[in-house]
Formats: sequence, C-alpha cells, structure tokens
Amino acid sequence: MQGWEYIKGKQICTFYKKNKENKENLIIFFHGLGQHKAGVYFIFTQIAREIKDLADTFQFDFYGCGDSEGELNEVYFEIWMQEGEYLINKYIQYYYRIVIITSGIGTAIANKIIKKYNNVYGIHIDYSNIKLMEMDSCKEIFEYEKIKYEYIDTSCLFNRCRDAEKFFLILGYWMNRSKGLYMSVELLKDMMKAYDMIEITEREYIISSDYLYNEPIQNNIYIVHSKSILTDVKIREQLGDTIMDVLKNKISSEKGKRKR
Repeated sequence: MQGWEYIKGKQICTFYKKNKENKENLIIFFHGLGQHKAGVYFIFTQIAREIKDLADTFQFDFYGCGDSEGELNEVYFEIWMQEGEYLINKYIQYYYRIVIITSGIGTAIANKIIKKYNNVYGIHIDYSNIKLMEMDSCKEIFEYEKIKYEYIDTSCLFNRCRDAEKFFLILGYWMNRSKGLYMSVELLKDMMKAYDMIEITEREYIISSDYLYNEPIQNNIYIVHSKSILTDVKIREQLGDTIMDVLKNKISSEKGKRKR
C-alpha cells in the first residue's frame, strides 16, 4: 500500500506490502543515485513480487527522488542517511530480522546502518570494489570545486571523462549523454567518500558483475559475466532466484537477535 513517512519534516513516498503469514522478515529496498523506489527497470518491484511469500516488503523514494518531496539539488548526503536509519529504527521492533536490498549509493547507506545492528542484513546488487576517488570522473569533479562551482550537471562529465559511464553506474545512475542529473558538488563528493569507505560485513551478500567487481570470490559473493546485472535483461530475470537462495539458505538459517 502506498503511503507517506514524515522524516525530519520531509515527506517521503513509500510502498509497504504486508504478508499475513510472515512473522520474521522485512525487506527494505535502498535505491541508488538517479533511481526511485521501483529500482532500475522496476527490478525492486520485480524482486518484491517474487519474495512475497518469504517477507513483507518496503520500498521508498529517498528525499529529492521519485515521488518524494524535494529536488536532487536540495539534497545533502546526511539527509539520506537519516532517512535510512529512521526506517530501520521504526520497523526493527516488529520483525525478527530486516534485510536491506540495495543498489548504487544505497549500498553505502545500508552498510553504515548494518554495522549498528545484529539482526539487519544486506544484499547488494551491482556492488563495485573499484575506488571512486581514483577514477578520472572524480578528478574532474574536484576541478569543478576548484573553480568554485557549487552545482554540476552530470551530463557534462560524459564528454570529459572516459570512465563517466562506469562511475555513475557504480553510484546507481546509468549515464545519459543528453540528460544528466543536476546536484551539488558537495553531494557528489560525500557519496564518493561514503562508497569508498564501504567495508562488507559477514551479514552482507554481494550479487555483482565481473565488470564492477574484481576481487577473489568468497562465500558471500555471487559474480556473473556481464557489464551490469541491472541492465542485462537475461541476468535480471534470474536475479530473483539468486536472492531467494540467499534469503532461504544463507540469511534465514542464521540466528538473529531481537534487540540492537
């Protein structure tokens, strides 16, 4: 059911789907930069339908995105952090565990939150271990800062930086030459720093492509040969099965704790 949360005076659009038989799990989706609660190509909505027998699901638009209040150029990173923490704090008391399914910058937000709880888990789609601060696009963004530009249209970076497409794919936004995102340089800097500080815990699982992830594969990492899971139709169709496997055979088999 679509509804609204009021977080720090800001109106956030939500979609909360309850399963009468479910007593244990809530799945919350954290979308990436330039995305919305349905996810890229409605992937979050697709996943929510496929796992409905295992969990209640909660989708929402971060402030300045989708149907929520505000514009992206009004956003600073701490607003999104506050929204994520507020939702976990509100709903954790009603469930045995919460699983955050993420993409893009949503992964960095979730990773910080997961470290604070024993019964919050993460499944990160298209996570990348590439350091954003070392990419050419990052250097260009800092050039904008040097010349006192407070805001940036991300389409400008496409013609200047060969790695712009990959850079914004990691953050969650598939770059478009003709139409970019207009946001503050400060927000971009904070997102880069937060993403590069991600440290995956034992309660987090990665489902990514070999284009974005290039470290040795471990038990909690699922890698496919593709440029991006979210933009590959065939792999996207199989994503629900992979997530179901993680939920059933990995996360649900672990013992969580009710309290923080």
